[in-house]
Amino acid sequence: MDEGDGIMLGEEWTISAWYRNLVAPSLKSRVLVGGDHGDMQVLVNWGVADHRLGTRSGTVFYASGALLYRTSVWQHVTAVGYSTNTDFYINGTYVGRAYYKSTNDIRYIANNISDDWKFSEDLDELRIETKARSADWIRARWMNEASNSVFISYSEAMSTGDGDGDGVPDWWEYMRFGGTNVSDGDYDDDNFPDSDEWAAGTDPTNAASVLRMSIAVTNALSSVLRFDMIPAEGEGYYGRWRRYDLLYSTNLLQQFGGWIDVDGLVDMPAEDRPVIYTNSQSGPAKLYRVRARLEP
Repeated sequence: MDEGDGIMLGEEWTISAWYRNLVAPSLKSRVLVGGDHGDMQVLVNWGVADHRLGTRSGTVFYASGALLYRTSVWQHVTAVGYSTNTDFYINGTYVGRAYYKSTNDIRYIANNISDDWKFSEDLDELRIETKARSADWIRARWMNEASNSVFISYSEAMSTGDGDGDGVPDWWEYMRFGGTNVSDGDYDDDNFPDSDEWAAGTDPTNAASVLRMSIAVTNALSSVLRFDMIPAEGEGYYGRWRRYDLLYSTNLLQQFGGWIDVDGLVDMPAEDRPVIYTNSQSGPAKLYRVRARLEP
């Protein structure tokens, strides 16, 4: 760009790029794109000897909670500005939010006017759009640009396509594992199949992340059961709803009753709240289970 020229962003925007070999840390920040008066749309804040990804207005840095690392492997970073926020994605996955959005024109790319805030040694496919792209769009772009052998459309990135027939959408496996056919069906060996973790919204790469119910005995007459619901929100759950069922059994043999619905606590639409149920200790002993499922 010539001196005085700039790229107008407007009220919403998406900025993305491939990079590798971030410049070594110093007391200077590292700018991917920036504007006037210290307004930087995307930068790494090296100024306090860390590598926090975020945005800046004047002298105020707004951290996203995500980090960029120095690596010789190509990485993809995306920033989406909308409302008063900037959302950040690394390799197609949402990683955090900065509660500030720049509307200044872009005047500097991969550096600043002083030529001492260089972002990385290598930069490729920098894109600037005057539209806030969705998480599914960002994932589809990353998947396409990361692979030279396949093309994944926006609709495919939002779909439930299961090319390897393991009961888990391919896009979810790419996002969590980097590809399909990566595991034997239980990536983190926690005895919860990946397909169950997809339905429950838990992390299939973390054995501590499972659908869990707690039981606290309050007195000789009752106990309290509790579990947390997770709404079907975020990347890839477009057009889906998660529902929960609480069931009990006094005898697991089907001919003696099997699992029975707890009145009023089945087919519950997921909300961001816990479910709490008080069980009477009178009568036969009961086993409880909670089930999460996706619709459609």
